[in-house]
Amino acid sequence: MPDLHPLPAAIRKGLHMARDPERAPQMQAYMKSEMPYLGVKAAIVKQVERTAWKECPIKNTDDYEWVVRHLWENARYREERYAAQDIAWRFKKFINMEMLPLYQEMIITGAWWDHVDFIAANLIGELLMRHPDEMKPILKKWIRNDDLWIRRSAILSQLKFKDETDTEMLFAFCEAQLKDSTFWMRKAIGWALRQHSKTDPDSVRQFLDRHQENMAGLTLREAGKYV
Repeated sequence: MPDLHPLPAAIRKGLHMARDPERAPQMQAYMKSEMPYLGVKAAIVKQVERTAWKECPIKNTDDYEWVVRHLWENARYREERYAAQDIAWRFKKFINMEMLPLYQEMIITGAWWDHVDFIAANLIGELLMRHPDEMKPILKKWIRNDDLWIRRSAILSQLKFKDETDTEMLFAFCEAQLKDSTFWMRKAIGWALRQHSKTDPDSVRQFLDRHQENMAGLTLREAGKYV
């Protein structure tokens, strides 16, 4: 079956032309990634993306979903997945509730902070901002999900919301996961609270005062940085 859109092929070509075999294993080791790298620096990945999407723009929702899914699911190198998530955000006018299953699949199969945090803060966050009545009940289920990365995504979904943060939901999510002993959850709670403290330090301080006895040191240090 022929490709439905030329953008993935253009990106792969650009990434392979920029590959650095000496850098690749260092990047893979640093990220503890099972998927190999091409050794392309982040700035060059974005340059490749810009060149490719100017030549092969995405013009509708069907193409958007196909391009992102194709790059993600058929990736042989991690930079291809970085490109998939970047494109999903670059063409954000096509972000809608129909894309949620795709983003959820990317979180579950990405299963590492470099993918999950980007998707949570940007793609899931954008859906929450645009469709709060639909997304809030979904995220309230996510925070109880068996998958660590889905739960982390629920907590980080408001990372960019500032004074539009649903503080009650943020605190409820954090409280629900305080007993989770994994580094990734403790870090996420601290990060989300720290970010919100830049906008509303008093409410974060009160939350910390109420829960500090049940809060890991890592979480408390992260959350209390600005309060």
